[in-house]
Amino acid sequence: MITYVAIAGAVAGITGAMGITVGSFLTILPFIEGLLGLFVLSGLLRMAALVLLAFVQEQRSVPVGQLMRVLFPIRPSTNLIEVEE
Repeated sequence: MITYVAIAGAVAGITGAMGITVGSFLTILPFIEGLLGLFVLSGLLRMAALVLLAFVQEQRSVPVGQLMRVLFPIRPSTNLIEVEE
């Protein structure tokens, strides 16, 4: 168990350092135009990752509609007839 935590920490550190290095090289490219272009590129890549994530299927997944019905059940109104006095 400790080995897995160490490996996960090492991978996170290495990929974090690689991200910083690649990002710094990308900011000096003329077509990226600095940090703003880098943030736009990052946003576009994150949106593409979200689109690809829609195709991931789990064995025990629950449809969103069913989950919403369980979390927020719609109760029928008990005031069906308005009483006038």
